[in-house]
Order: sequence, then structure tokens, then C-alpha cells
Amino acid sequence: MRKKQPKMVLTTTDKTVDRVRWIDSAGTIQQRAADATLLDAGMVAGRPIRKPGRYRGQKNYPGKHWFASSQLHIPFESMLERSALMRIDFALDIVAIAAQPVKIFFADGGTTVPDFLAEHRDGSQTIFEVKSASALTEEKLAKFAKSKQVCGKVGWGFEVLTECDVITMDNLELLAAYRHPLYLPIREVRDRILAAARKPLTLREGAIASGLPIRNGYAAIYHLAWRRALNLNLTAPITNLTAITA
Repeated sequence: MRKKQPKMVLTTTDKTVDRVRWIDSAGTIQQRAADATLLDAGMVAGRPIRKPGRYRGQKNYPGKHWFASSQLHIPFESMLERSALMRIDFALDIVAIAAQPVKIFFADGGTTVPDFLAEHRDGSQTIFEVKSASALTEEKLAKFAKSKQVCGKVGWGFEVLTECDVITMDNLELLAAYRHPLYLPIREVRDRILAAARKPLTLREGAIASGLPIRNGYAAIYHLAWRRALNLNLTAPITNLTAITA
């Protein structure tokens, strides 16, 4: 049986202007000139313009990351993209994010597919590109500069994310393991922890102050730290003696 072709709505096909193509939530391929009208096109709720491939012997590691801010699984194409998603999620100002959201057609004939498009709480939107620092060649930087220009026409922010230092990333991995709402302590426990953390307190002392079994006390603190209700230093390894503050 012949595969049904997706519907296409190409508002512009003028190859002398920058264009943006995406697949909306209904599966229709849309294309418009790169301008401010795209901010209201609902691209963050659309479908990936291309999907990560899986094949024998591939060097990258694709998968899906559970994004706590939107409570949706977001696909990634590498472990670097996974760590970038975790860092974006931890920022706590994202309400929605889409992977491989659009394909940009440059007026000079080139194309690019950015890694992520995020919508912030204030309604602004940002394109994120994720690339290893060692891969930021002059050619790649020039292409990113072109992407940034197109983003400016639309009203998107544009950021390039590279590797995070190992200690900070290890700490984020620890907190992220407890990011799910199931780890949110009940109000009584939360109030006990936050009240105790108003004065100098170690991580272990906070877990004890929760009044929960010690293991559950740690889980509650890690969740509150992920939600930024508690503060701790992510640039040093987290230990029982790590200071926490409310």
C-alpha cells in the first residue's frame, strides 16, 4: 500500500528569502518566510522535522529525556544533548520545549535543523544548538551566525550550549534523579525542612530535620533543590556536609 503523503502548506516558496519549515501538531508541513508572525505558529507543540536515526555501530547515543518542566519525554541525539536538556530544565523558566523543531532554509541556499526550540514563562522563545566545544570550527560558527540572524528576524533568542564541567553535571544528575513530582514532600515536611534551612545547615542535618526516614529525607531535599526551594553549591561535590539554605 502506498504511504500517504503529508499535507503541505507552503506560504512562501521564494528562495531569495530565509524560510522556516516545520510540522504542526496535526502533521501538516508548514513553511513561511522568517518573520515575527512565526512566534504565534505553535511550533513548540509541533512534531520533529526529522527524527534521530538508530543503526548498528552508531557512535552517538539517542534516547528520550523526561523534561520535568513540561512533564513530557523529549528526544535527544547524543549524551551531550541529554545533558543540555537537563541544564535547560533546571533553569525552571521553560514551559515547553521541542526537539528538531524546524528546518531553516537560508536565502543563500544552505539549510540547518536546530536542536531545540523552547518557550519561556514570559512567552519568549529560544533556539538552542548543542555542540561539543571541540567541534566549534570556523565553518560551524559561521553557520550559527547565520542561524542567529534568522532567529533575530523571527524574534527567537539563540544560544549555543557546549559541555558542562564534570562536577556540576554530576550534581545535576543527582538532583535530576529526584525531579519527579512524586518526590515532592507534603507541606508539613516541606515546611520543616525550609524552616530548618533558614540557619546554617548541612545536607545530613536537613534530612534529619525532615522527620522522615533518612533516605526519604535526602530525597525530599534533592527534589526541593531541583525546584530551587533550597540552595546548594553545585560547583563542589555534594556530600553529607554540603551546606543548604532556604
